[in-house]
This record gives sequence, C-alpha cells and structure tokens, in this order.
Amino acid sequence: VSSLGSNSGILRKISLDGEIEILDKRIQRNLLSNINAIKVNNFQMNLGAINPTISGTLHVENGTNFSGKMQLRVADWKYTLNHLEKNNLLEAETVMLLRGGLYLLMSQKKANPAILQVPLSIKNNQVFLGPIKILNLEYTLKI
Repeated sequence: VSSLGSNSGILRKISLDGEIEILDKRIQRNLLSNINAIKVNNFQMNLGAINPTISGTLHVENGTNFSGKMQLRVADWKYTLNHLEKNNLLEAETVMLLRGGLYLLMSQKKANPAILQVPLSIKNNQVFLGPIKILNLEYTLKI
C-alpha cells in the first residue's frame, strides 16, 4: 500500500504482509486524513470461505471519502455469490441482479469460466460492479 502524492510528509509508503487492523478509530481517521491515494496490487482479502483479490487505486479525500477504480478477481464466482447470499452479506435484490449479469457475462467467456475478473468503480464511498451498487464503504469501514 503506498501513499500517492501525500502532502503531509507524515506517511510515504506502507508495505503490508498479512492483515492490519486499527482498533482506535481516532488513529484510523488521522492516518487516512494524511493519505491522498492507496495503490493496491494483488491484495488477497481473507474473508473466510471466499478470498477475492483486488488491484487498483483508491483515492482518499478528507480521510473519509473514497473513489477509484479496482479490478476484482474471484476464483469461484458461483460459490462466492452463493456464500454472500446465504450469509446475508448482500441484499437479495443485489444478488439477483449480480447473478443474472454474471451468468450472461461468464457464459461468453472462453477461458476458465469459474474465475471472475471484473472492474469495480468506487464513487463517494459506494462500490459498483458495472451499474450495480454492491457495497457502502462508510458502513463497511465504519468511518
């Protein structure tokens, strides 16, 4: 994870090997307020039964407003979608829209049809897969 263009002089670059958890929200807000962008390259998230990988750049404004473009890679998209649905991690309507769109997209794929690689866009803390809003970062990150 790198700070891009930070004008604070406090933080230039952080390398992570594993997980980081900031328990003190005051420190989290202070750290994020000194970062303009976070560049992620093949970051594998450990989410229990599913382990998606993301790459891209996340721009940060005032430590609480995120925007950017990312690539999401999931090894078994059908299992992942079923897991998200079964554990109520996405709204039922969102799962239905994703399932329909992904079945159409993946049916046209010639290479390994289980591996999903799609662009995500983030705007005003909302994460979108195409036109479908899938996540609110404010709620998820509790910022």
